[in-house]
Formats: sequence, C-alpha cells, structure tokens
Amino acid sequence: MYRVISLDPSIQSFYEQCRENGESHAIAEICALQQAPGLVTDTRFRFGHCNENQFEREPEVGERYKKIAERRGVTISGDSIYIPGLASFPGDPEARIRDRGDIKRVATKKGYGCEGVVRTKARQPEKDPMEDAPLVAKDILYREVMRAIQEDPERMHDLEPTKQEVIQKIKPPWRK
Repeated sequence: MYRVISLDPSIQSFYEQCRENGESHAIAEICALQQAPGLVTDTRFRFGHCNENQFEREPEVGERYKKIAERRGVTISGDSIYIPGLASFPGDPEARIRDRGDIKRVATKKGYGCEGVVRTKARQPEKDPMEDAPLVAKDILYREVMRAIQEDPERMHDLEPTKQEVIQKIKPPWRK
C-alpha cells in the first residue's frame, strides 16, 4: 500500500507504478504530479515583505523599533524584516534580517535552535545577551545619584563611588 498523493486516479496510478519500479517516494511524487519540489529561495522567503509593510497595521511599533535601532547605530532599510523570535528584547536590531543567512548567523550567535527554512541546533550562546546591558537604566541611575547628592552634598566632589554605591544598592538581584 502506497501513500495517497492525489485523488486523481491516473496520477495516483502513475505514482504507484513508479514506486513498483523502485523509485523513491520523492521521485515518484515529482514524476506523477509533474511538479518540482517546493524550493525556498531568499526571494520566496521574503515574498510579501517590502518597504516596512510588516508594521503598516502598527506604525507606532515600527517607529519605536526603528528608533531603538538608530540609537544602536543600525540603519533600517526597506529590505529588512523584523523577526521577533530572534530578538533578545522588543525592537532588538539584531532581529532585523535580510535573508536566511542572517537568520542562521543570529540564531547561531544566540544559541537558538531553528527548524524550518533555516536549521540550526540549540546550544549555549557565544555570548551572554545581558553581558553588555547596563546594570541599571541611565535615567534611574541619574535620579538616584542626584537623590544621594541632595542627602549629602559632599558626594558631588567624587561621583564615581556614589554611582557604584547606587548601582550595587538598586541593581536587580539576578545580575552579578
């Protein structure tokens, strides 16, 4: 008993004849259906994505992500696609890709496993994504340092120890 590849009896019959003659399922299916297997090229992969149309229903999200990228020195062009599954945080410029090679590069770097148009095995990332992230947001650090200076104006003369003290005091417990 062979797989059913078509409800058309002539196609199904030809498929079964090919299989009986020793052809593999894939070759018999290609011959019976007279159709090459679906190939996923970068052009096919990107089909339907152009000029940032990905965010046309949520332009404010697109603008926010664009500003995040610009602050990190990444130029956003109309030929890139934002893939949320590759992002370490919402708007991560590294999650902007142009082709399947970019997906593989980012996934490998971050240690993500992929199955589908791109295949990579999951593993430990090359670098901890939080390694370069500040321990405390700049605005919060500034606010707390200013508060410490208001309490003790002498701290104004040497800000670095005050800054480090504030960081150690308010950094999240999961950060080293």
